[in-house]
Amino acid sequence: MSPKLKVPSLAFHLLLCLVLSYVLAAGISFEVDTYFCLLSCFSVLLMVLNFILKRRAFLKVKLKSVVLYFLFLTFCMLRYEVYVEGQNYLLLSLQNTDEAVVVEAEFIQGKVSEGNYSPLLFEVNTVFLAESKFQTKEKLLVVYFQDSTQPLLQIGEVLCFRANLSPISNSTNPGAFDALSFWENKGVRTRVFLRSDQSLKVGKNHRWQQVFSTWREKLAVKFEGVLASKEAGIAKALVLGDKSDLNTDVKDDFTAAGAMHVLAVSGLHVGILLFCLQFFFQKIPFLRKKNLYFIVALVVLWGYAFLTGASPSVIRATTMFTFLVLGKLRGKGMFSMEVLISTAFLMLLLSPAYLKDIGFQLSFSAMFSIALFFEGIKNLLHFKQGWLHKIWEGTALCFAAQLGTLPLSLYYFHQLPNYFLITNLVLLLMAFAAMFSGLLFLVTSVLPFVSDLTAFLLKISFNSLSSAMEEIASWPYALTQGIQIGLGSMFVLYALLLFIQFQVQLRRLKLILIAGVVFFLTAGWIVKEREASLREVHLFVLEAKGPALLFSLQGNHHVVYESSNPSLRKELAFVLKNYQQKNGGEISFHPLEDERISIGELQVEVRQDSLYLNYHSLEHHLALKDKQDSCLEIRLP
Repeated sequence: MSPKLKVPSLAFHLLLCLVLSYVLAAGISFEVDTYFCLLSCFSVLLMVLNFILKRRAFLKVKLKSVVLYFLFLTFCMLRYEVYVEGQNYLLLSLQNTDEAVVVEAEFIQGKVSEGNYSPLLFEVNTVFLAESKFQTKEKLLVVYFQDSTQPLLQIGEVLCFRANLSPISNSTNPGAFDALSFWENKGVRTRVFLRSDQSLKVGKNHRWQQVFSTWREKLAVKFEGVLASKEAGIAKALVLGDKSDLNTDVKDDFTAAGAMHVLAVSGLHVGILLFCLQFFFQKIPFLRKKNLYFIVALVVLWGYAFLTGASPSVIRATTMFTFLVLGKLRGKGMFSMEVLISTAFLMLLLSPAYLKDIGFQLSFSAMFSIALFFEGIKNLLHFKQGWLHKIWEGTALCFAAQLGTLPLSLYYFHQLPNYFLITNLVLLLMAFAAMFSGLLFLVTSVLPFVSDLTAFLLKISFNSLSSAMEEIASWPYALTQGIQIGLGSMFVLYALLLFIQFQVQLRRLKLILIAGVVFFLTAGWIVKEREASLREVHLFVLEAKGPALLFSLQGNHHVVYESSNPSLRKELAFVLKNYQQKNGGEISFHPLEDERISIGELQVEVRQDSLYLNYHSLEHHLALKDKQDSCLEIRLP
């Protein structure tokens, strides 16, 4: 007999119901009464079908199960509607009004940078408009400029300022970051621009965030006293969750090596810390009784989550591992599918916004993939030597996680680190060593002689990690950019992976081969679409602080003409980073000095506020004065 496929029943169906209902509720606007009308009609239809088909066993409808399923679906849709309607939209209604409003708000999240504009999150207490006063608890994005002559803004401080509220909007430049969706998922829809000399401090609330922020700054100073600036920035990001001191080169190296997730405290870091805590606490006799070391480890884990700033990614990862540990205490496996599904269900039920969170999607994709594929991959090879077996287990774990996140990564980030199979095992070992040495150094920094030893280990681990990422990023073809797949292609890839896994469990070789062929055909189609997109020719008039033209040409090459201004070139390099990631190729900069520009068969003539294009004898005129500070695109045949 062929082995039976084990599928979690109740937990799986509840999660499926929840996700389905949120997707439907987000796309379809129904009144509450409409839900119950639909429920009644559907129930009557099921009763009729049950009566008609009751003598046909293979078509018999289980009325109670389906009605309960639909009832829960309806409940989840109502839960989503309650979540949406429960949000306050006062600031939204006051956007773009002719009269400025006076706002009293508290600084709750973000890091202030002197001499630069910083995106900070405020919680609004009161809004004053004319003679009216409104109380609210909405979130407000404040693009804040900290003057060096003014006292540095601290978390918990309450400011009063006059401002014009405006909606958050995206840049119109190609490949620009989707700031609107990013902030909407955080419940923020309004922003203001504010200088430090335009506000008045009216109070300060002593929040727990300020306490942990102070501790975090003191610990960061310890890293700065031992490590060079580059490695100190990596240490603060990896151990403390502070990415403010990471330079562009470090981010590019880690991206090319497929290790960017190491620089944001998330599931990897929480998992490493949990492993270390369990390992040490398990050695203590009285904690080993009744598995108390698990509980103590969880307490320390949550303390670490708050120390690193309690960002959504850290809280999500800590919550997930908390449920996994509790599941293990009840006799489940560490990567139990039922525990994972139950965790995802509860988190989505409490906060429907998680469904649109990329971090949530990637975290659970990796964990579900480990639960599905890890054992099968691990059993492909067997080693008698214990150390070789552990290395292979780590390799299998990394590969299983990558399988689950690959389609999502291609969909969102449009790039593939080509050496990720090689680098991820090295990365796992080096990240483990770096984080362990970082935590050990912070714990022992008050001990005179021990701190010297741990500081030495800290230098070795972070210098090695930095050098390894830099070396991998320098390898030829380390990163493939410009991979664009649609939502349908992403779901096809996931469906094929699941289908192959299920057929492996059922040992159906023919179907596995067919699915493998379809998988490679899909991959070939994605490559073909990428090559086709490279043959298009585009001209973009960019939204920037100076005149700039971007030519996207055949042969996967992009040329930017701009005025000879170093600050503008730096701005354009940042603006076009996402464009290059999405479309691939190289970007070169040239000064916009000549009146005529010739690029192959494309002729461009610049006259005051106008462009005259000639391509394959087709002429086009563009008046730049009508551009109105937004990007324009011309697609040439």
